[in-house]
Amino acid sequence: MRKVIDYWFIIPVIGIISATVLFPLSYGFWASFYRDTARGTPIDFVGLANYFRALSSGNFYRTVLRTFYYTGACLFVKTLIGLGAALLLNQQFKGKGIMRGIIIIPWTMPLFVVAIMWYGIFEWRGPANTALKFLGLPIINWFGFDWAMTSIIIINIWKGFPFYFMGFLAGLQSIPRDLYEAAEIDGASTWQSFRNVTLPGLRPVLLTILMLSTIWTFSEFVTIFLTTRGGPGHATQTMSILVYETAFGAFELNYALTLSILILPFFFVLIYFTVKLLTR
Repeated sequence: MRKVIDYWFIIPVIGIISATVLFPLSYGFWASFYRDTARGTPIDFVGLANYFRALSSGNFYRTVLRTFYYTGACLFVKTLIGLGAALLLNQQFKGKGIMRGIIIIPWTMPLFVVAIMWYGIFEWRGPANTALKFLGLPIINWFGFDWAMTSIIIINIWKGFPFYFMGFLAGLQSIPRDLYEAAEIDGASTWQSFRNVTLPGLRPVLLTILMLSTIWTFSEFVTIFLTTRGGPGHATQTMSILVYETAFGAFELNYALTLSILILPFFFVLIYFTVKLLTR
């Protein structure tokens, strides 16, 4: 009888999960087997044709690789900057509170504001090229084919590293000082204390930050769309841009759903291994 009562309590939770998660996923998967949609109802069943079309498209693979490169570069640099800033501002010195407040400003700014601001900075006669010219260096076409990907990576890093900083700072403050004192008594160097005390203590925070940031960065759309629109050519076309152009540029909604479904396993694997590592 007790088990029956327990099941009745979890039915609402199952219903909410089904309505908010499972139903949209199921609809998207179902619609990907059709060629078109009319008034919200998929029409013209084509089976796996959309999947064969995507998997035989060279542009699909190039876009996936481009997205992984963009995501990996952003995550790597944001981790280094965020951790370095957290280690620095975890020290005791006058004005650290003000510095902590200033450093999180980029994270609080809306994406469209960040995109327009950096678009102005990277303009041909903007502050970036003005600084290069002042230093006697050649100016750069920041949104040209060779530099466009670097430009959007810089924008993402500037916007996102404060999130890493806040997470790492909270993690550092949760590590007991006794561990550092014990390491110092044992004669451990600064590097040894960092490797054997700081990094293990930050492990749960690091895994959580990387999982969330990977999801956000991989699916980043606003800053890329407002600055380069995936161009020039396909230089900055990531999966989010490709799906958008397919759905609302070419008006192939069902094929866009297929492209979206194909990248879902990556997120499932990411979440699975992150949770597995966190529970060790």
